[in-house]
Amino acid sequence: MLYRLFLFLVGYYRITLKEGLKASNRYLKGRLAVSFFSRLPSSEGKGAVCYCPGYRKALLQKRFLHEGLTAEFSSLRGFPAFLYRHRLRVGALLGIVFGILLTVFSGEFIWQIEITGNELMTDGEVLTLLRDEGVYEGAYAKDIDALAVANRILQKSDLAFIGVNIVGNRVEAVVLEEKRGEEEKKDPAPSNVVAKKNGVIVSVILESGVSKLRAGQTVSQGELLISGVNELRNGGYHYQAARGQVFAETLNEITIRQSLIRYEKRYTGEVYEEKSIIFFNKSKKVTKGSRNFPLTCDRIETRERIMLFGKIPLPIWSVTVSYRAFTLDETVMTESEATRMLRRKIMTKLSTEPLISYREEVTLGEGEVVLKVTYRAIEDIAKECPLFDLP
Repeated sequence: MLYRLFLFLVGYYRITLKEGLKASNRYLKGRLAVSFFSRLPSSEGKGAVCYCPGYRKALLQKRFLHEGLTAEFSSLRGFPAFLYRHRLRVGALLGIVFGILLTVFSGEFIWQIEITGNELMTDGEVLTLLRDEGVYEGAYAKDIDALAVANRILQKSDLAFIGVNIVGNRVEAVVLEEKRGEEEKKDPAPSNVVAKKNGVIVSVILESGVSKLRAGQTVSQGELLISGVNELRNGGYHYQAARGQVFAETLNEITIRQSLIRYEKRYTGEVYEEKSIIFFNKSKKVTKGSRNFPLTCDRIETRERIMLFGKIPLPIWSVTVSYRAFTLDETVMTESEATRMLRRKIMTKLSTEPLISYREEVTLGEGEVVLKVTYRAIEDIAKECPLFDLP
């Protein structure tokens, strides 16, 4: 078994001797004295079939010729022949190398991290906590003290419990978040509600505090709308957080500009690609295109994780980075085209505003179109401000 493995690794030739089996064996055993032979009868019942390491071919040819034996050598077989046939298939060769590495070292490193039990924290936050303690895909498993990692994470996080279990090349992190009961509701800090802009009051929805606003009243920016100070009958004061919504009719103005010169992206059809393999956290480029990438190009990266049998994720990613070259073509818009573009931008911005009136003014500047829009809308102008400057 071992010599067959040896022959496969170093490469071998299949030799067919035309002489009788006994004569062939006599030469093979005695006068040639060549090891690593497997002497078998040929399929025709005459002669012998044997195998020899590839590096002994020249020696055997000379000896067969000297002894007057007729021998036919097959083409080179085994692992070297496979590498030669697939010498241009870099991916296949790397796959073989990675397969050997995975087989030998699979149990020494962390392949996968599974997180369960988290509801408020995201997987990314838990992974960050683990990474800070040296637990990540590609970490040496034997260097990880699971109990110590869990204790350190509990000390610096709000988790109620975390269990870190290493099962082969997989880490299982079981998280129990702190179960917060209904916290005592603290009284919010006293505050007032003031106007964040000028307007005419339409309606008030009061939640807490004191307000004497009435519909049709004009208010200015910063003016008190809802007070957090409530005067008591005994002459004292009660301070609270003022809450509420104050809807008012406001006057607004927006000015935007659009250059008449526009640059449009046009792809040239040139695509440059770089392929790489990420093994654990180590990246190795497999192929790459020209290093002289154009200055104007889009970089598109696609990453795919390799799955074993389509189910088991391996710590290997195939990464392809594509560079799509493009040029910027300069075009000159007409005034009407620029105006339509500006109007689309304005309507997108005002799509959620309940408009009462709308007026626009278009002017042509130096190489640009200016759109000035004046509109009235109903909006909530309430803004909460602290009643006291607390430390």
